[in-house]
Amino acid sequence: MSELSLPESLAIFVEQEVAEGGYESAERYIRHLISVEHKRRAKERLEALIVEGLESGESEEATPEWWADGARDSKVPLGA
Repeated sequence: MSELSLPESLAIFVEQEVAEGGYESAERYIRHLISVEHKRRAKERLEALIVEGLESGESEEATPEWWADGARDSKVPLGA
């Protein structure tokens, strides 16, 4: 990845965050921000999928027999 140029006001802000947050460098601080955003988006996606599943209709209990029947009906073996 290439260098990141920032306006002076943002560069000062980043320098302050590095100093106050105990980061080794501005690069570490930026990595942290990206990681936090990545995790936040993953959590949003997971929550949306959970809501979608809850709203998808009546559920079945996933017993060992249910899994065995699903494995038989599936074209892709479980664990593949």
